[in-house]
Amino acid sequence: MKSPSINKRKQAQSPVKPSRTRRKNARIARKPAPFQGKVSRLDELLRQIALIPPGAELPDLLKVYETVLASANRSGPRYVGGRGKSALIPDAISTEDALAKALELCLQGLDDLAEYIRSRSQDDERPPGAPWFWYMFIREASEKLRNVVQGRPVPGITVDPDGIIRAERDYFAEAVDEIDSTLLRVCARWDCQRIFFAKQGKSKYDTEKCRHVVANRLLRFLEKEGFSAGVNLTKKDKARKATLIREWKEQHGVPET
Repeated sequence: MKSPSINKRKQAQSPVKPSRTRRKNARIARKPAPFQGKVSRLDELLRQIALIPPGAELPDLLKVYETVLASANRSGPRYVGGRGKSALIPDAISTEDALAKALELCLQGLDDLAEYIRSRSQDDERPPGAPWFWYMFIREASEKLRNVVQGRPVPGITVDPDGIIRAERDYFAEAVDEIDSTLLRVCARWDCQRIFFAKQGKSKYDTEKCRHVVANRLLRFLEKEGFSAGVNLTKKDKARKATLIREWKEQHGVPET
């Protein structure tokens, strides 16, 4: 007969199996919330688009590529320009070299975007075409997202009656699928204009910094018009101040808060 001490040691060594309910609850707890996952993909997409400076338009890579090839076939010195600069094209140029030269021209003056494409292409372990893929994707995604925000049609993208985006499956579509389109907005600060996801719901600005910048500009404008902060106003002055604020916001495209 085995001693009680041996039985106790065996019980201590053998793990206790959790009940079926506890195992099910543990699996549920490990699963991320689906909405949070979609927002994280959208956050990544917005970070990529934010690498494009406000007001900048990315050149069409394929058109620049065609220009590079055409320049290579001409006699005499061959130059192709982009963003105020020009580059000499060699006599004989391969398709891959022409694409690399076209991408270089498209990224002139866009250091942050160029660095992101370089690092992302290395991390992805993609074929040599990865830099061109990321440039064309970010350019196309920026145009698509701006069209969605402004209510313009986008191929493969629809918005249902509740404002939820429905999209065909691709890299862009997976980032925005089932996202509430009313929460995708353009920053109200006119020299920012970044597209952002308004997690707070009522937010009109990309960051708190942008909100403060616009508020300070409005205060400076009112001070020039003779309205200093903390000064008691007559009913007539209050009406004039409200009119000035409304006109100033309309002029700069600042939404009412």
